[in-house]
Amino acid sequence: MLRDLPELIYPLELARAGRSLRGRVTLARMHRLQPLLVEGDSQGVEVDLWFGPNDSGHLGIQGRAWADLNLICQRCLKTVPFRAESEVRLDLVSAEDGQAHPSGPMASGLDPLMVEEGEAVALSDIIEDELLLVLPMASMHPEGACRISRKYLETEFPQDKRENPFAVLVVDKPMHSNHEE
Repeated sequence: MLRDLPELIYPLELARAGRSLRGRVTLARMHRLQPLLVEGDSQGVEVDLWFGPNDSGHLGIQGRAWADLNLICQRCLKTVPFRAESEVRLDLVSAEDGQAHPSGPMASGLDPLMVEEGEAVALSDIIEDELLLVLPMASMHPEGACRISRKYLETEFPQDKRENPFAVLVVDKPMHSNHEE
């Protein structure tokens, strides 16, 4: 059984110490993600993170976050299960780093996470950002799996078949100029 991780972490201190975190982050504090989930979905997000220097020598966070989420189908408004998995690869960047090395942190190709010395960061905010990036644009059951009337799933609408009332104004013949050639 995974243990619940603390809400606040000190990323720079964890990275300097080469620490890791493995456990569960609650979904209850992820306020941007909550409206996309079926009400009462109380599962947490499993997290396996390592803090320390990355390949380019910058302090960073690397690891994985994954959760089995119950999203709301945008067709039928029923539950659609979705496995959200994210590879976490962040550079820890402070204002001092950005001023001293303007091209340094971004040169590694990792996403920056702005933190200041001694600053606590909500772990749920970091994980929520990562999960939001892997969610589908509109969650839906596979085609034909929704229990919704076929008439609502048609791609052609009756108004598309109406005759254009302005069609009489369209001239098919090329316009002639008043000048003789």
